[in-house]
Amino acid sequence: FGSSAQISYENMIALVNLAESFLNWGRKTFFPSIELPSDVPPAAKIAPLIRGALARMGEATVENYRRVVLEHRSGEDVLNFVNGQDLKRYAQAGIVTPDHAIRTKGWPLILPPAMNAKAISNAVRNYAEDYAAYYLRHARSDTTLLDPLPKVILMPGVGLFAAGRTAGEASVVADIAERAIAIIGAAESYGQFESISEEELFAIEYWSLEQAKIQTTQDPPLAGHVAVISGGAGAIGAATAQAFFDEGAAIVLLDLNVGLAEEIAAGMGGLGLACDITDAASVNATFDTICRSFGGVDIVVSNAGAAWQGKIGEVDDVVLRQSFELNFFGHQNLAKAAVAIMTRQRTGGSLLFNASKQAVNPGPDFG
Repeated sequence: FGSSAQISYENMIALVNLAESFLNWGRKTFFPSIELPSDVPPAAKIAPLIRGALARMGEATVENYRRVVLEHRSGEDVLNFVNGQDLKRYAQAGIVTPDHAIRTKGWPLILPPAMNAKAISNAVRNYAEDYAAYYLRHARSDTTLLDPLPKVILMPGVGLFAAGRTAGEASVVADIAERAIAIIGAAESYGQFESISEEELFAIEYWSLEQAKIQTTQDPPLAGHVAVISGGAGAIGAATAQAFFDEGAAIVLLDLNVGLAEEIAAGMGGLGLACDITDAASVNATFDTICRSFGGVDIVVSNAGAAWQGKIGEVDDVVLRQSFELNFFGHQNLAKAAVAIMTRQRTGGSLLFNASKQAVNPGPDFG
């Protein structure tokens, strides 16, 4: 203002408030929360149900399931967003950028908290039907219906799940979805988020130049599968993991030597986790981590084992019990945890047990 300008105290306050509004652009927005039920399931329990629902759509047999990998996000900003009372309005208001249209679709699937498997399957089916109707409203002769399943799933009290055919794709979808949350939150802090029209959304999503960004070659046979290998830091475990990775599976290596397991898994874009397979609690906690990271499990290679020497008439009971804990109960602990998850997914699965030649044809001192 010039030296002769006159401004009232009220006008000054109004200008300061206006400036503050602009300075606050992009800062965290607080969304008033719904009242969450006390029995909201943890992400590790809900992820296999979501993953199973996404795999089951339109498929006839276990062999033909088109599986996906999930990634879960539950940071403070994500939970603030998904717990909001007005979630359906601002989360389904539209896209933020063209990349959102082709990678996260025009709107997320919103699940109420504490849903069961049947309700989740119905919600996914309804989403697919709504997407097909959206396509028919705008379809042209040069367009073909894209995958109608949701890429982003929001659940109050639980967070955000992103789906992709690979772990890398799921991670990209999750990153973009989180960015949308930040941008929508910034808009809501200033006023109200608004996007483009549905017709414009369709034009972007089905534009060949946009779709060219994500077109890939044919999926490998095990795309969307999650393979867990115990004893993953050893030579046999690492080679087994590499074989599954080469066929397209997301890889999880379990081992007491977690540093080496992490190093080997990192080369495959996978997870290396510390796990004592003789301890059921350790196994269960590890599989919870797998479900939060990838959504579930489809293949378990129970490979960890060891050979304690001892003649049948002389071996100490302590040595024999150690052998049974690892070479029998260790396999059972893995199988039990995996089957519980596979049952929730309802898409079958594979349990593979690696046995030494010593188990069926022992030599001297291996009685």
